Amino acid sequence: MNLLQAPRQPSDVRGLFYADFNQDYGCFAVGLKSGFRIFNCDPLEETKRHGKYCCCHHYHTTRGIGTVSMLYRTNYIALIGGGSNPRFPLNTVIIWDDAKEKEVIRLEFRSEVKNVKLLRERMVIVLQDRVYVYTFSAQPKKLYMFETPHNDKGLVAVASSRSMSVLAFPGQQPGHIQVVDLGHMSNMLTNKLTIMAHTATLGYLAMSQNGQLIASASEKGTLIRVFDTQSGRILHEFRRGADRAAIYSIAFSADATRLCVASDKGTIHIFNLDASTLPASPTAARLSSDDATR
Repeated sequence: MNLLQAPRQPSDVRGLFYADFNQDYGCFAVGLKSGFRIFNCDPLEETKRHGKYCCCHHYHTTRGIGTVSMLYRTNYIALIGGGSNPRFPLNTVIIWDDAKEKEVIRLEFRSEVKNVKLLRERMVIVLQDRVYVYTFSAQPKKLYMFETPHNDKGLVAVASSRSMSVLAFPGQQPGHIQVVDLGHMSNMLTNKLTIMAHTATLGYLAMSQNGQLIASASEKGTLIRVFDTQSGRILHEFRRGADRAAIYSIAFSADATRLCVASDKGTIHIFNLDASTLPASPTAARLSSDDATR
């Protein structure tokens, strides 16, 4: 969750720029105006330098970190500068090795980097109008590039399991989601799926741990929809509220039976994803124009 992009921005005063979980929700990282920190979830405690993670005191300066992306519980952390005095140029992605306590990879781009996600074998880097996929190696190699519409929020969702490795990002039309199976890219045409999720511009994307489900909200923030990433079929539709809202975060539970949604209304909604809540006649990725406007 990039707090620098929130409609209201008191976070810049507090110095909190970013907060997000790792892939198994066992830890979460925060980006600050003076570096970043990593916390264990249960029990809730800041990790220590001599443990599996460190708090990277090297970055405890007056220079900000806007994005912190972890790779499960490994020592690799992806960083992007942030705030009015960023630690790194905004067009740069840094891979920090916490075991060696040093930068091990630096990737520079022609424009500002909006987001970065790590998979065990790949890095996903989001710019304002494209998404890059690189090998996660000492000398990263560019594998794929996907063009997107204007994506200032850096919307992207990734998940990897033994059976699939899935990437999702905004499609070329407003409210559309492009889903790509990175594990089977021999035929780009058959391994890309477009989901017509909303007619309004996308406001948030989130994916379940196993990559089978993707949740979306538009910029209106009134409806949350959940789709099957393999077929594009709509599985659930939830109403967050009647008033327009900025969605700050959407997260699946580890077993994908619950969905949590936070917004600028100061509320958190938790929705049930049990099979009993499936629509009576779920349609494929096509929605009526009346419903899709939300």
